[in-house]
Amino acid sequence: MGTIRLLRQGIRVQAADQARRGGPGPDGAIAIVVTTTIAAARTASLLHSGHPLHAALSGGFHDAFAVAAGLAVAGAVAAFALVRRPAAVPAAAAQDEAVR
Repeated sequence: MGTIRLLRQGIRVQAADQARRGGPGPDGAIAIVVTTTIAAARTASLLHSGHPLHAALSGGFHDAFAVAAGLAVAGAVAAFALVRRPAAVPAAAAQDEAVR
């Protein structure tokens, strides 16, 4: 439950800051918030369980990177599946257009 609360708070703070400064678009801001929150939550979790600081930081950034990479792959798959290719023009129709 703590991670969800931290994520919501981070989104609110980041959205307010971006609106005030006119910074990156909402998609970029949300991506930054989500990955930073994942890294912070995992780092805190590892620190509380007794891991040393360097291992906790590495684990937090590892999880954030894994989530970002997964979202990038999902976006690439969605773009590949959803973007339409132009319809092929039959050769006879192309010749008729060339004659006109």
